[in-house]
Amino acid sequence: MLTVQEVATHLAVSARTVYRLMKDYHLPAYRIGGQWRFKLEAIETWMGEADAQLAGSEFPTPPVAKKSVSEGGLQAGGGESRRAAGASGGNGSTRAIETLV
Repeated sequence: MLTVQEVATHLAVSARTVYRLMKDYHLPAYRIGGQWRFKLEAIETWMGEADAQLAGSEFPTPPVAKKSVSEGGLQAGGGESRRAAGASGGNGSTRAIETLV
């Protein structure tokens, strides 16, 4: 059984990246007595599966939740929506912001 730091060294990444791999890419791990442990064989198998999935892809993308955008446009504290409508930006100039839909 390997520790987080040992896996980080084995994969040539930081310990923080190991935690991210566990969360986003399902790196196999076991929690034993409040510490994360890893089986070297499971890590090697996981790496082989990841290589097979990435064979045609240049950059891996973690699974993410889709965010919905309101149809009302920008809503960041009210300031952006005023500028989007063409109001003064505070310095006497008027800006037009193109809304991408």
